Amino acid sequence: MGKIVELVGVNKLYGTNHVVKDLNIEVEEGEFLTLLGSSGCGKTTTLRMIAGFDLPTEGEESFDYLDILHGIVARYYDDYYLVGDTTSCSDLKSSFENDNMLISILSIFFVIIVLIFTFHSAGLPVLLILIIQGSIWCNFSFPYLK
Repeated sequence: MGKIVELVGVNKLYGTNHVVKDLNIEVEEGEFLTLLGSSGCGKTTTLRMIAGFDLPTEGEESFDYLDILHGIVARYYDDYYLVGDTTSCSDLKSSFENDNMLISILSIFFVIIVLIFTFHSAGLPVLLILIIQGSIWCNFSFPYLK
């Protein structure tokens, strides 16, 4: 049997109100899904996203839809820019995926140059480079966007 519903890492925001956060659901053919919760916890929003009436603010489904939307708009306009929360999240996600290695290499290079000219030795700059690169690695290893 196959999956009839699959949501992976779905998020929905209304302004600053995070209604659905990191939702993962798999429903196989023949299974039943029941959503229980208090008023305002995101049950209806989740059902609307499953039915296709709402798109998640963040998640692969929204990012895939943005690619389709970019293709449609590109057929009619040479220069365009899509605005919205999902567009911003998608742009950030692609930036983090594509530029992570470049940022690491450039940050190591510039930190080495600055520290060598500042301290005129190798011991302290190496320690500072490890600390700075460790913090950059931690920042990109646990991104908000998945």
